[in-house]
Amino acid sequence: MNNNYSKAYVEVLEILKYIPKEEIDTLFVYETVPTCQLKYIIELGKIVEYPDKINELGYGNADFNAGLKQSKYAYEIKHVDLLENPICLKELKDVYGFAPPQSYAYDDRYEKL
Repeated sequence: MNNNYSKAYVEVLEILKYIPKEEIDTLFVYETVPTCQLKYIIELGKIVEYPDKINELGYGNADFNAGLKQSKYAYEIKHVDLLENPICLKELKDVYGFAPPQSYAYDDRYEKL
């Protein structure tokens, strides 16, 4: 990917119901509305599994620590990079063969991207 991006440091966690079958350390985030663009790259850190505790400052984090969420895993988010030149849906389809998933897709499906 030849996009320049700006970096922002974020100390939050993404809470999930499961751990993906393949180990991941990066998320590419496609925003459906209002832009229909690939806009963010997120660097992930360690996985925390309940009953281990996480920082309670984020939305839903206290519920995670108390065991009130169905989700039992939390990914540390190290960095969120906002692409300076987001990739529009037409380019994603035409150049990279990308079709936006409803949840996630492993990057080996889109080797050019």
